[in-house]
Amino acid sequence: MENILGISRSHDHFDGLRADRLTDGEAVEDLANKVRGAWNLGGDPISNMTAVLESVGVKFLEGDLPDRIVGLTCQAEITDATSSPVVLRSGEIGVEAKRAHLARDLAIRIFGETGPISSEKEQAVDGFAEAFLIPRGHLINEVGAKRGGMTNAELLHLKHLYGVPASMMLSRLGRLKILPRSAIDHAFRAFARSWRTKEPDPSNSGEGRGARERPQRFERLVRRGLGEREFHPLRASNMLGISIDDVRRGNRGLAGTWPKLYSRTPPH
Repeated sequence: MENILGISRSHDHFDGLRADRLTDGEAVEDLANKVRGAWNLGGDPISNMTAVLESVGVKFLEGDLPDRIVGLTCQAEITDATSSPVVLRSGEIGVEAKRAHLARDLAIRIFGETGPISSEKEQAVDGFAEAFLIPRGHLINEVGAKRGGMTNAELLHLKHLYGVPASMMLSRLGRLKILPRSAIDHAFRAFARSWRTKEPDPSNSGEGRGARERPQRFERLVRRGLGEREFHPLRASNMLGISIDDVRRGNRGLAGTWPKLYSRTPPH
């Protein structure tokens, strides 16, 4: 689709953002803020993590994967000279888990994808993902710099505000020392241990943020190609896996002359 529409893939959105070595916690915070700044994401919660990755050239796919496999990240060769980062995610995982995994995929790409993940690299990846999804300044404005405790209701509100797993939210509060380390340890021993495998109060995948967290770029490009008459609607129907009637309904408006072309020979 990019070739058909003449969209260049030459710009490297990660240029100047890759870390050539693992850094300490504060440097990881700074790097997450640097990436947000380079991509004009501001300091608010990210509404759509999938769209962020698609906007910087990552090809994002969802599909049925074997049990216990949530996804993979790789580099796909397009030509001998060009390649594209690709993320494949299971369509069965929850919204919060999906966003957390995508932030980790981004971190792995920033820190280098090759080789096994050591415990040091694991800490850097987790710290980056948390900082990217839960900006420190925004969180402190929400809850304060130091807290003696926090109710479950407030914690669940925060996890929905930032669209992250409750366990990640709890970890972030501890990493920034907003809550005492002893309170975080007690929470994971007393009631939050199960949060790592079963998300409390999960977001609905078909509503709000959950409905948006899905690959959309390919469909948008197909719709764009239709609007520019680069190919026949029947071909769009095949590419999108939807009926020709659905293509017709979605192609009304400024593309209202298309129905006259259905009987013609496709341009390509």
